[in-house]
Amino acid sequence: MPKVALADSLTDWEKLIANASVHAADDPVLARNLEALRIVLEHAKETAAYRLRLEAERQAATQTLAQDRAQGKELAMRVRHSLRAIYTAKGPRLAAFGMKARPLAKGEAPPKPHFETPDEPDAVAAPE
Repeated sequence: MPKVALADSLTDWEKLIANASVHAADDPVLARNLEALRIVLEHAKETAAYRLRLEAERQAATQTLAQDRAQGKELAMRVRHSLRAIYTAKGPRLAAFGMKARPLAKGEAPPKPHFETPDEPDAVAAPE
């Protein structure tokens, strides 16, 4: 079945109803079918108008949602900046807020652990 635009179908049905209505009195079946077609035509027009209203509402909702997302992104950035100011950019508490602490610079690496060795070599080997 080839695609036909809705407007083309509605126009075709309107013309068919207008031209065939002259002969409706001649045949009761034709009269019933024309009346059914009128009802379907009106329903199709109402449904098309409803679809257009819904599409307009969807576009408005999409635009509002985009504005909300942009505003939320800006506010989230401000909150993160405030948290970094409170806990410092290197603070380990940032992880609680889903943020990564800034890595330490090359010269700022934490010192390696220092293990003390006993002064007497035999102290470890011969416990008392």
